[in-house]
Amino acid sequence: NVFVKLQTNKSEIYVGEQISSISKIYIKDGTNIKNTNISPISYDGFWEDEVQVNTNQRNRQVIDGINYTIIKFRHSVLTSQKSGLLIIPSTNIELDITNRGRLIQNHPFFGPQYETVINTKNIKTGEKKIKVKELPKPIPNNFYGTVSRKFSIKTDIDRTNLKTSEAISYKIIFRGEGNINMLEPFEINFPSTFEVFDPIVTDKTYIGNHNIGGTKIFEYILIPRKKGKYTIPEFSFNFFNPE
Repeated sequence: NVFVKLQTNKSEIYVGEQISSISKIYIKDGTNIKNTNISPISYDGFWEDEVQVNTNQRNRQVIDGINYTIIKFRHSVLTSQKSGLLIIPSTNIELDITNRGRLIQNHPFFGPQYETVINTKNIKTGEKKIKVKELPKPIPNNFYGTVSRKFSIKTDIDRTNLKTSEAISYKIIFRGEGNINMLEPFEINFPSTFEVFDPIVTDKTYIGNHNIGGTKIFEYILIPRKKGKYTIPEFSFNFFNPE
């Protein structure tokens, strides 16, 4: 009468690549569930970003001629952290199903009255095996772990003429899809006469259905201590596109 399924959009990925993991419960028409208790999951080898789900949203499906109500109760975007055969563990659910028991009385006006019997059941999804491949060798210089099919980078500076000891705002803006939310500041060779403060990190990423998307910004405050003309050099940034 009730079963659960775990679905993923991929079964083979690279280190740093993301997949979605969705758990759904299927309830046969006429089955009454009183309470549910969903056990938490610990993911080994994955970083989890949880997608907010609306358990009040219901879908319908006919399976082998039987009508089921389907409720999505867990949705996660998982980022692989190591290579090998990784396991998405099963989800365990404890639920109370109400059934009609023995006849208590047969009222002349209200009709037959039955007792309610509550049966506690444990159901669980199957586990999923995900093959995680190592990144191709050799790993290039200036690779910081970003895996993305859609990615761009640009810089922005608020001004180019100023006096000594005045501040410049220099931003590096990353935009795309994938594990860019995990990107950390890296070394940049600013002119030696500049005082450089640790960057302000602004994370404007969001959790999509299958991966992370959005923008991550590193803003550096630079203060030149000597007059002159200076160049902030270009820098190289490598990312891996699984396609």
